[in-house]
Amino acid sequence: MLGLSAPKKGILHNVTPAVLARDGVLALRAHLEGRLPSGGIRGVKQRLALFRHRNEVARLSKWRLMLASGTPWTEYSLYYTYLEATGQFSKFHTLSPRPIYDIYRSIWYAGRPRIEDWNPRQCFEGDGPPWFVVVQSQTRVPATAVWRKVEPYFV
Repeated sequence: MLGLSAPKKGILHNVTPAVLARDGVLALRAHLEGRLPSGGIRGVKQRLALFRHRNEVARLSKWRLMLASGTPWTEYSLYYTYLEATGQFSKFHTLSPRPIYDIYRSIWYAGRPRIEDWNPRQCFEGDGPPWFVVVQSQTRVPATAVWRKVEPYFV
């Protein structure tokens, strides 16, 4: 998709949430805007999308059409691979021996843990990291339910 080779193979960029630096995203966008369609089936889909929307490319942005027709990819794999391949990772990010979010106190799946049983107290103790937890959207836990649990710590 990027037309670049990552300097290291088998790197795990972790899971969402991914923290993206604005200037890094803008550099990635500029790179994608200058790309020609890929090879193979992905390239055929990209060329078809660009042709189909040729009168709207300026409004839709070429990079958006290239991404939309070039799946599968994830935003963080494109972003981090681009930064690593262009030697810009350390310009925007710092490696940490500990995650910045607490994977064990996060709510990743519906019903595990139930929001009613979730106790965020430990998330607010100490000086971190971790500095935040994740409540995945797929859990369908309403934001108001999360706020009720954490609000006492913001008073």
